[in-house]
Amino acid sequence: MQGKGGKECYNKKQPGRDRAGGCKYSVKKRGIFPMDGGKDWKMAAKGCIINLLRSQRGRAVCLGVLAALAAAILLLALRPKAVLIQTLTETPEGLTQYDVTLKLLPDSREIAATEKIAYRNDTGDTLDHILLRTFLNAYRAEETSPAAGGGLLEACYPDGFDPGYLTIYEVFWNGERAACSFDDDACTALRVTVPPLKPGETGEMTLRFTGLIPRCAHRAGETRGIWQLGNVIPQIPLYQDHAFRADPYSPIGDPFVSPCADFTLHVFAPEGFVPACSAPLEKQSDGGWHGFIPAARDAALCLSADYKTVSAAAGDLLITACARKAEDARAALDCAKRAVETFCELYGPYPYAALTVCEADFPSAAWSIRGW
Repeated sequence: MQGKGGKECYNKKQPGRDRAGGCKYSVKKRGIFPMDGGKDWKMAAKGCIINLLRSQRGRAVCLGVLAALAAAILLLALRPKAVLIQTLTETPEGLTQYDVTLKLLPDSREIAATEKIAYRNDTGDTLDHILLRTFLNAYRAEETSPAAGGGLLEACYPDGFDPGYLTIYEVFWNGERAACSFDDDACTALRVTVPPLKPGETGEMTLRFTGLIPRCAHRAGETRGIWQLGNVIPQIPLYQDHAFRADPYSPIGDPFVSPCADFTLHVFAPEGFVPACSAPLEKQSDGGWHGFIPAARDAALCLSADYKTVSAAAGDLLITACARKAEDARAALDCAKRAVETFCELYGPYPYAALTVCEADFPSAAWSIRGW
């Protein structure tokens, strides 16, 4: 693929690695293919399964920030109990629909995924392209990684910088291969060319991709056996002022601007791994974890073979907490129950049927992955 100004976007080889980067492409008759290591990177016919794949810093429970709610909880203790839940019974018509099948391959530090996006053009403009934010590519170089800027490098990369990136194999629009190019040097804004899409018209995009997960204590990364998969699913950003927003992935603040959408997830991982997700997941007979969340900003996902899980009901709301130690999971669950009650007092009923909180490694306590 070509980056901004015609540059080829690719990942430089890292010391001790013999694989080529993940966003250098060649456009051939049959579509878009990685130029390097092609024989080792082939998607199998059945979706996201890969035939061949190479084979005491600021760490905190992601809900650590909720400790700040203690004072508010005390102030509200004598007030009447709030209605804890008012489940969404229907969502606005025309929301984008994401259907993602994702497999974790921990031995090669990768994910393999197939993503289907049902999109309706509600922009008011006729579109000739749709933009996808491919934020995992920001982690491919120290210069662009949000975990390396703002003084975060040593905290996020305790063993030194380690790259992460997406490799996109196929992109289809309504069943036909689509031309693609990156609009930015960091390869986080993927422009997918489509036939003229008038206001109110719909279409379906399908992507097949893999992702290398960095050794990194950040939204996307793995440390101490917890796989934090924030930002790994390509998403369509907000359309504003006659253009899709393409904000850079800044290390400070929350650079994501995406409209609410419906997410259906199918997650596969080796036996013993436990997923924690903003969509409530249930394990089914195919060995996968499946779930759905409506009208959500994102679908965050963490997995670990070390998670201990506890659950409890708060009214009609099911709260689940995951942590490496059972006592930590119980503490997070208790904190989450009190936090939900406080937030309902302050802001109104919680709109979903389930809430999941989990332990994750971040450079400070005041961090989160969107979608939790």
